[in-house]
Amino acid sequence: MRPLILIGSCWQHMYKGYHDAIRGTWVKECPIEYKFVLGSNVIGGHRPLCLPSDTIIMDVPDDREYLAHKILAAVKWSKKEKYGHILVVWNDTYVFHKRIVESGYEKWDYSGHFREEDVKQGEKVNLGCYASGGSGYWLSPYASDFVVQEDKPDHWADDLWVGRVMKKAGIRGTQDYRFFSSGGYDPACVTVHLSRGSGIYTPVWMWQTHREAKRRNEL
Repeated sequence: MRPLILIGSCWQHMYKGYHDAIRGTWVKECPIEYKFVLGSNVIGGHRPLCLPSDTIIMDVPDDREYLAHKILAAVKWSKKEKYGHILVVWNDTYVFHKRIVESGYEKWDYSGHFREEDVKQGEKVNLGCYASGGSGYWLSPYASDFVVQEDKPDHWADDLWVGRVMKKAGIRGTQDYRFFSSGGYDPACVTVHLSRGSGIYTPVWMWQTHREAKRRNEL
């Protein structure tokens, strides 16, 4: 089954140019299919008559407190469309497309950057720990089966909620420090979360990161 990148977003961010910045940078040559994920109610603009084919609308509110509901609906959609491994990122995350393909994600059920500093790269983390949603996380078809069995998330944050689902399923995550969640830039990263604090982000940083990656011949 082919992998998929789900890019969590909202209408407001779409109208602020977040999607265009991603389309103009890392997804241009990414061999993995991707979809922007929006909620059903339009906040900060109007719904266009025709949406791009890279965008899906979930039948859940677009508000911040429904982020986990949005990801749950998108994972369910992905399963129906017969996708395999799913990478969940948000619209302020830069993905190094060559590195993500070669990262070995297919070996693990649940991987990303977990906040356990004593766990080495590639090691299993304690049951119940969750991968940071800022830098993104992979779910295998086996792991996502448990996600779609849930009727309603018990937390608004998708990363924390997914971690709880994995704990209930008995799935321990695999540490991958190449998911860079601290902002800035790292030569070994497969993703980098560009926000510099809660709500502090501009799509200009997506373009800057892309230019720096090209300068370093990393694309």
